[in-house]
Amino acid sequence: MATIEKLIKAFEGLRVFQPNAQIAEDPKKKDQNTPTKKDKILHCNVVADCMCAANMRNIADFPKFLGIAMEAFLMLCNDPESDVRMVADECLNRTIKVLLETNLGRLQVELYKELKKNGSSRSLRAALWRFADMCHLIRPQKCRPYIVNLLPCIARICRREEETVQETLSTAMPKICSALMPFANDTEVKALLKSFLPNLHSTSAVCRRMSASGLALICQHSRAPVSFFNYLVGVLLEMILPVDDDHDVSVLLGVILCLRHIIPHLAEAVNRDQGLKDSFGCRESESEQAIGDEQIIKILQALLHYSGHNDHNVVTASLESLQQLLRTPPPSLRSQLLTRGGIPRSLIFRQDSRNEEQARAASVVDLVNMSDDTGLIEEVEAGEKTAARSVGSAGSDTSAYVSSFDSASSGRSEDTVVEEAAGSEGPWKDDTIVMTDGTEYSGLEIGDLNDDKSEMSATSGLSHSDSIDTLPSLHSASPRQQSLPQQMPGHDMNGNPQIVPEPEDWSQPPPSPTLNINEPVDQIPIEQDSLKEDEIPLLFHLRLLSKRFLLTGVTDGLVPDKQVRVSLKSLALGCVGCTLALCPRLFLFKLCPQASGEGNDQNLQDITLYASHSDQQLKAQTALIIGNFIKAALVEGRGDFHSWIMEYLPKGQTVMSLESLLKIMIDILEDESAVAVRAALTGLQLCLGNLLEGCNGCQALELLFDLLHVKANPYWLVKKLSLQEHCLRDILLHLLGDEDGRVRTAAALAICRVVPKMHFASDSPQQDPVVSVAADQTQALLSPIMQPLVGGKQLPPLVQGLMPPYLFDILEEVRPATESALSRVVQMLLQALLVSQTRYMTSGCCLALRHLSEQYLVTQYASSWGCGPATCISPKENKDKPGIRRPPSRSLSASSMEELTSTAGGGPLPIVLSLMLSSQAGLELTTHQDLLQLAGNMVAGAAYKNLRPCEETCKKSGLGDDGNWAAVSDRLLVPMIEQLFTHTARLLCACTHAIEETVPGPPQTKPILPSLPNASTLSPVRRKMKADKDSGSPAPGGSPDIKGDSKEAEKEKNKKEGLGVFYSIPQYMKLFDIFRGSYSNFKTSLDLTSSDKFCTTLKAVLTVLSQLLEIATLYDIGKVTEEFLGYLKVTMSLEPTWTVLCVQQLLKALFGTNLASQWDPNSQSTTSLLGELSSHVAVGSTPGIYYHCLNKPYSQLAHCLVGAACRATLPVDEAHGSLLWLKQRVDKKLPAILKPSSQIDKSVIGSYIRLFEPLVIKALKQYTVTSNLDLQCQVLALLAQLIQLRVNYCLLDSDQIFIGFILKQFEFIEEGQIRNSEVLVPYIFQFLVMLSYEKFHSKSIIDMPRIIHRCDGIMASGLQPTTHAIPALKPVVYDLFLLRGTVKSEVGKDLETQREVVVSMLLRLVQYHQALDMFVLVLQQCHRESEERWKRLSRQVMDVVLPAMSKQQINVDNQEGLDTLHRLFESVSPSVFRPVDFLLKTLLGPPHNVNNAVGLQKWMCLVLTIVRVLISQSKEEVILARLSELQLHVCLIRGEGHLDLGTSSSVVELLRNLAPEETLAW
Repeated sequence: MATIEKLIKAFEGLRVFQPNAQIAEDPKKKDQNTPTKKDKILHCNVVADCMCAANMRNIADFPKFLGIAMEAFLMLCNDPESDVRMVADECLNRTIKVLLETNLGRLQVELYKELKKNGSSRSLRAALWRFADMCHLIRPQKCRPYIVNLLPCIARICRREEETVQETLSTAMPKICSALMPFANDTEVKALLKSFLPNLHSTSAVCRRMSASGLALICQHSRAPVSFFNYLVGVLLEMILPVDDDHDVSVLLGVILCLRHIIPHLAEAVNRDQGLKDSFGCRESESEQAIGDEQIIKILQALLHYSGHNDHNVVTASLESLQQLLRTPPPSLRSQLLTRGGIPRSLIFRQDSRNEEQARAASVVDLVNMSDDTGLIEEVEAGEKTAARSVGSAGSDTSAYVSSFDSASSGRSEDTVVEEAAGSEGPWKDDTIVMTDGTEYSGLEIGDLNDDKSEMSATSGLSHSDSIDTLPSLHSASPRQQSLPQQMPGHDMNGNPQIVPEPEDWSQPPPSPTLNINEPVDQIPIEQDSLKEDEIPLLFHLRLLSKRFLLTGVTDGLVPDKQVRVSLKSLALGCVGCTLALCPRLFLFKLCPQASGEGNDQNLQDITLYASHSDQQLKAQTALIIGNFIKAALVEGRGDFHSWIMEYLPKGQTVMSLESLLKIMIDILEDESAVAVRAALTGLQLCLGNLLEGCNGCQALELLFDLLHVKANPYWLVKKLSLQEHCLRDILLHLLGDEDGRVRTAAALAICRVVPKMHFASDSPQQDPVVSVAADQTQALLSPIMQPLVGGKQLPPLVQGLMPPYLFDILEEVRPATESALSRVVQMLLQALLVSQTRYMTSGCCLALRHLSEQYLVTQYASSWGCGPATCISPKENKDKPGIRRPPSRSLSASSMEELTSTAGGGPLPIVLSLMLSSQAGLELTTHQDLLQLAGNMVAGAAYKNLRPCEETCKKSGLGDDGNWAAVSDRLLVPMIEQLFTHTARLLCACTHAIEETVPGPPQTKPILPSLPNASTLSPVRRKMKADKDSGSPAPGGSPDIKGDSKEAEKEKNKKEGLGVFYSIPQYMKLFDIFRGSYSNFKTSLDLTSSDKFCTTLKAVLTVLSQLLEIATLYDIGKVTEEFLGYLKVTMSLEPTWTVLCVQQLLKALFGTNLASQWDPNSQSTTSLLGELSSHVAVGSTPGIYYHCLNKPYSQLAHCLVGAACRATLPVDEAHGSLLWLKQRVDKKLPAILKPSSQIDKSVIGSYIRLFEPLVIKALKQYTVTSNLDLQCQVLALLAQLIQLRVNYCLLDSDQIFIGFILKQFEFIEEGQIRNSEVLVPYIFQFLVMLSYEKFHSKSIIDMPRIIHRCDGIMASGLQPTTHAIPALKPVVYDLFLLRGTVKSEVGKDLETQREVVVSMLLRLVQYHQALDMFVLVLQQCHRESEERWKRLSRQVMDVVLPAMSKQQINVDNQEGLDTLHRLFESVSPSVFRPVDFLLKTLLGPPHNVNNAVGLQKWMCLVLTIVRVLISQSKEEVILARLSELQLHVCLIRGEGHLDLGTSSSVVELLRNLAPEETLAW
């Protein structure tokens, strides 16, 4: 109560707690008796402290107090005193941060109210950016009400003239649009676009920038982006065309800027994926109208035209947009620019527009019709009042604008954004949505539909663009409005502009628009005829830009800076660079090919003269031009620059050599300007890789040495050092010690990238780099010939929820060269770490090691890290380097730890622990985090290589010293594991104290979870006491700076006070102070991305704890479970996702479903499946280039074919060994605690479950209120884990609220309204499948038919099947075919029906190889159950797959898809391939489409698959006989036009006359 009284007094002091007070009343009346600055700051802090107090949140009126507090903070954000504003800002951030978890909805509502109020600039901005930051947290169920109410607010805000408001809105729009625009119907999107359009011709540059970016964002995030981009482009072009009219400069600037934002999305729109529509799997016909080619050409021509405008700002904007268009051209524009006569005439003059008007009535994008239907579906309950209001308000501009938003907002249900807390917060009326400021929405900005002025001029163009579609339901309006289109030529029946005109070329094309421009520079003229005769339009554009801005036409003549600004030259050079990237041969032409007079035939290559210009920007752009040109030329010339030049060089033309071009770049590299040097490095980065791989490798190598000159490093001249060694040691290692953290991060990432590229002669075949490269490329392309396992690379983990780094692809082959290079790099970094003399070098080495441990997992590359059993890395290095030996420790005080460095499998782990626990580097938060994650990864890797089988672990658990961490066989690792475990507990305890803002001290006597029953009934506590008595002396552990004789005392102390207690250890108290300061900063800054130092450290602690729990047993963590749960209860508010993961890992460790309790060495070993192949291939000749490129792949292919033939004759179970192996991985693992062999008292299970109950219930609640998909996935994984532990789900969700919420989510997923929903879908279906085994009052909670129905809904939604439908089906297929009905007696009628339905769904997805992979599993299981059913299904599958392959409908354009096809054809019954006629007809039939790379790859996959089947399952004489009888021949002749008629017919005749043997040879 005292807190409430303080709060009310503070409110009264701020004069905000008055009945019926209006905050927005006239400020002049408030000036009297205003609190002083000191009082305001004091009261503001008091309010924040009270609102953040934990005891306040249980008060019934807390939401009301929160609303008053938010109003007070926002009011003070507009205070005249800057100190008051700063304090109010911090208090607002602190209140939001603390209450974000518990009162998110109320916080968002209060911020929304301020937006609706549209008050003072500062308060509005304070609310706007915070609301935008919190937008992504709005639940999908609330997004629709928010968008309905928010759009009018945004429309009002965008009309404000303050530039600061416009800037804030500009930064807020990306976040608001990405979160909420998918929920807006088409009418609302259009109305919002119309509210932004008038700002494009504002005199304020800030306002224009905001509107331009906002318009693009609105279209991008709408449900139909292509349609709205189409609409917007049409409106924008109307505002600036025809170009021979006078247009206001502001209009030109705004429109061109908006086009610049739109252009990148035009290229993306062409490649949009189409999903499946309805349950029949038909292709969804896009309702969205793509942007027409003529529209894009209009954009190009308009930008070129306006690049010659008199106003330099317009020229700058045009060049920037033109550069963007050339950098990301839509495919249609690219082909037209590179085709002779691709753009035959201009489209941007008045004469062109007259021709277009007559063609407009036939082609139109009817967005209104589309939007009305969508809107009615979207808002059924709100639609009753819409039509009348829309028609009734059609008379005036403002009412029409209001009705655009009103269709959704007027009839809202009670589930609305605005809570009816006060009388003034009732539902909005018509006159309160938009018309708060009466005249703001009338006049010219909106336009009058009855206006007769419809000429396409600068003054009326805006009016038209704004008046279009102000009435969303115009087609159903009164008759007097149906005559409007007759008064508006150029518009459709709904008043829409014609977006995609199809004009006919009725007259001769007018002269090029750019020729009518009066050039301000006195230069050699470009003759009109010569421009018309250019071979491709892009060359004309290049010449035009060069003449206008860069070159004079005279040899070596550059346009003076006095005539053309340097900034315009820089942009023009950027356009030239993008042009040459599209077509490099244009660089070889002349500027004016028919210019008369000596010295007037200037080459376009003279652009490179700008490299010697004094301006740094021009030098930079010249370097990028050269880089783009060299790269494009090498790509077109397939690596041979000289041959490419000779092929395309015009007669009589000269060209600069490659050496001279590279010399220019080197000269720029030596420039003093950082801008120029950086651009030169970027240019070299573009072309250097192609140079090294092409015919000019020697020049590229010289270039690399020149780069070392630029580095000015004195050691580079030492010839003994290779280039590789120098780059690694003298450049990257040197940069790891840089003072700038960004440089250190870049160097660490570069080291990670360079590891697989390193070459050491002793590791390569025959110590020859050429053989080594050939072997690597062959390995990448041809190995493996076929993945032998069902499921390919996406194998389910051994245990549910397996943590990285234990989770990795066990089929991935580790390259010995990478392994060896990694070992050298790790050793180099460790050595640098030990001799480091600066904190920057220490930090950089730790960062690099951490990145390496995440990219090259210690579990996978254990020998490179020195972890696991001590074995040599490479037998060839035995003499010089007998395996990885850990460097000596430099600061280990415990003698036992020194011994560990030479004997344990922990590798450098003692060094890492020492640095983390007892050095100054460990007190720097970022470095400590890197060391912690590195230690966790190394412990995981070392333990993974030393895990005992689960039966042995179960026997040893709790027995003396061997009972601690019994799963680890290397007992010298155990002290280090215990040390890291204790450290993690202490860090977690320190974070908890920092969050709760308490001071560490001796623990209180009361239990951490007081809601539990008395301690005597808790079996874990009793067992803890018993274990303390029986365990004897524990294994040595503790921190390295504690002597062995003091460890026992510390152990006893930990038992009494808790594992994480640290108040008496100085090093941890220092760390705690750092944590506390970091958390204080975290609270006062509203950073919701979890990039704060405190959050990232807490996440690292929870991650490492989760990794350790994967190898722990009940005896390791049973005694500290309650303590850890107490910590996790606190961290739940800050890092819920990783906290829930820790809860799951604790459950797995306690009940024996983690890796340690389920480890079976055979389940992770693929030697039984792959070992025979590798041993067969290993025997051979000397491993030279022939062996690696031909012999080895051929042997693998032969082995695969023999294996397939052998499997056909084996018994069913042996033939499908991989299926049984997969089943073992997906089968539900019995918890170790429930196994019959377990010695654990079963009565403890209930006690442990009750310990977890509060956190599990909290996790369920979090799922229903969060929009964080990662958290939702983790909660579903936790529930699946509980079901696996035999916990009754009905006790957790007795009212079935949670399952109802999940089923409701499907509506949002199917509508595409949950962003990145493909992440969530597999977890939902895995959970539902496990839940299908649960009963509620003897009835299934959800049965399999309902789950299959949900899969069908996902398929019919139009979402991409590879990301949604197929991952959803995978757990269903695993369950129905692998887990259910494994005994024939269990296969009932219901199961058969369900299987048939799933098969029919998979047949609709055959065009995706991911679905075919599941057919492999289905076919193999059918083979095991019934021969007849297997043959029938095989025939059914092949009847669908083979025709789809011949039509190139299956996405087999990669190695994974080809492997899937091989497995599928091997899994079907051989009888379906007899006779072979169908296979031969499919093989030798004419290819469907081989005109592009993808089509060719699909056809090649078809050929490879069928040939492999013919070789393995058919006899040669049978194939030849059928070829002869069917008279089949090869059809590999290109289409007409590629060969003359005589040659074509002769080749066809030759192919038809081939013998069958020759046909196969082709």
